[in-house]
Amino acid sequence: MLRILLATSVLSSWFFSYPLLPAALATERQFEDLCLVPIKDGQPTQEDFGDAWRMVGKFIAFDGIPRPIIYPYNRAGVWTIDGSNRFVPFGGKFPQNLIQDRFASDPERGIVIGISPSEGVFVARRGETAFTLLYAANDSPLRSPHDITYVPRFKGFALSDRTGLYLLDQRFSLETLPLPAKGDPEIVFDLPELNALILNPSNKVYLRDDRGDLALLATLEDWDFVVQTRLTREGQILIKTYRNEFTVTPPIKDASGKFSRVTDADLVRQRPAPAAIPEMISGPRIGGRSFFFRSSGLWRDENGARVPIALPFDAANFPITSVEDYPGRQDLIVFSFAGIFVQDEQGAWMVVPGSKGIVNRVTRELGEMPDQRGLLFAGEDGLYLLASTANTAADACLK
Repeated sequence: MLRILLATSVLSSWFFSYPLLPAALATERQFEDLCLVPIKDGQPTQEDFGDAWRMVGKFIAFDGIPRPIIYPYNRAGVWTIDGSNRFVPFGGKFPQNLIQDRFASDPERGIVIGISPSEGVFVARRGETAFTLLYAANDSPLRSPHDITYVPRFKGFALSDRTGLYLLDQRFSLETLPLPAKGDPEIVFDLPELNALILNPSNKVYLRDDRGDLALLATLEDWDFVVQTRLTREGQILIKTYRNEFTVTPPIKDASGKFSRVTDADLVRQRPAPAAIPEMISGPRIGGRSFFFRSSGLWRDENGARVPIALPFDAANFPITSVEDYPGRQDLIVFSFAGIFVQDEQGAWMVVPGSKGIVNRVTRELGEMPDQRGLLFAGEDGLYLLASTANTAADACLK
């Protein structure tokens, strides 16, 4: 079963070309705090069908682990970007499968656990560039591990396997976490406000408290699955699935400590009808400001109203492809056919040097490099990092 969201925004991009930039744009103020770093060997090959975006189907990175994990769409293997900003194979037995591999991290210790149903459980420690095997698949008690999440109150990882639910502790020992019924809990999320886990076996969504008691929260359509869950400010359990989004009132417990039945828990949650008019795309939230965009414009939220933002280029002729924020800064980044533009905290617009002619119809952030080393994106001719000039060698930047 497909249990992952891939970089599918490519399919909703623009598939036609645009005229050359007017000469007036040549005098724009340059943004000297960021620069473009071409990724070495980051040009697409025949295996990528000549498209740079196909080189990064999924991007995963953890602070403390120097190399990101990159799964291409078409080329074989798992790749990474090394310390010299070169696109190279990741290496080792794991990671190895875009769909099946799962990861979770303990940020305090800098520990990353990766699992594969066919290979087992692996660890990478702070500073390491490869994973080490902890438990092989089909080795008791595990048979086919397929989801994992870090649970701070457990000081360990909740690990889902075909044989049940386990705790992987700080010493990497496995301990059974009790469930009322034996079986595969499949997807696992932590809900710390309720001292509980969310389990998603097949099309069912359960709440499991730390004693091991279960309550059925919802029933999903076939082939739907949970992708995110959290407690809202109103105290509701928000469940976001691949096809749906809804809230559930947390079940209360009776005198014996058992969960009460959740109303409509057996009702199949049907996906909502598509919007008649395409919505704006949600952009980043920076300094309390929320941004929204379409290819033709940019807006910010002011007291619930969306106010248009004046752009330094004509978005009708040079459309926006993505709007992002730069890690650790308060700058707004706009990718457009006119180039890559930055709006600072004072509202001034500047263009990133060398960015004209770089952006194409599918350009957007593909991933944030570990330890705030920059944003990876696919340009017209290859992969680039949008990086801080303070942490980048001057000769590495496009001029």
